[in-house]
Amino acid sequence: MDRQPFTSLFKDLISRLYNRIAVETHPLSPYFPVAEDSSTRRAEVIQHIIQDEIEQLRPEGKEIIIQSTEWRLYLILSQRYIEGQDPHEIAKSLYIGDRQFRRDHSRALQALSLRVWQRYFQPVAQPPGGEAIDLFEDQGAFELHAEQLDLNEVIRGVINLIARRLEIENVQLELALSPSLLQVFTNRILLRQILLSLLNYVLHLRGMLARLQPKEEVLLLGWGVPMPLPVKSRRYDDNFWRELFGAGSKKNEAQIMKELGY
Repeated sequence: MDRQPFTSLFKDLISRLYNRIAVETHPLSPYFPVAEDSSTRRAEVIQHIIQDEIEQLRPEGKEIIIQSTEWRLYLILSQRYIEGQDPHEIAKSLYIGDRQFRRDHSRALQALSLRVWQRYFQPVAQPPGGEAIDLFEDQGAFELHAEQLDLNEVIRGVINLIARRLEIENVQLELALSPSLLQVFTNRILLRQILLSLLNYVLHLRGMLARLQPKEEVLLLGWGVPMPLPVKSRRYDDNFWRELFGAGSKKNEAQIMKELGY
């Protein structure tokens, strides 16, 4: 496995670092060192490993110099992935603009991913004349093989994986799966990760909307919408069309729909 695809996967992993389900099901997760008899969850071990690697990037010296590039990159990683601060707030604390923050953040992630790559994922070099040994040669860790999958089966597996979280958050999920075999040709791990990401996003959004007060607003498609959002249903009958096009209109629903191109 080349470092470039690893870097891409690592950026995805660290963006979900405190999402336990996402970390434990991530393609990189099985290859971090976790003792078999450890009582600590794999996600927590990975979190601690990455936090320790961030601390290893701390420049020498006790005085923090935010004008120093090394200090700035370390502070971005520490404040973002250890303290959990918002990117805009980090930029303000470092007296830099959002654009400069994005550049520095990208450089900081490159430095961090290189450390993790070299320590845990880089193939072991052999003496001259030998070949490098890939630590994952026999495990197929990053060879994303596509296969014929039953989509219904994959979805059921994902639901079972987050069943405990659904129970804790009092969420009832109704599945409407295809009654017949629904086959897709893709990689099982990536498909599962995509489905988990979608479910995690929906649960996060649900929790966020539930915490909003009546006078608060949520940004939907660029508009500030007061919450809770009232929903009123009605019938699309002749009265609806008369209200829409005026009481004097003699056209019926079929004529109006035809003019609208339906």
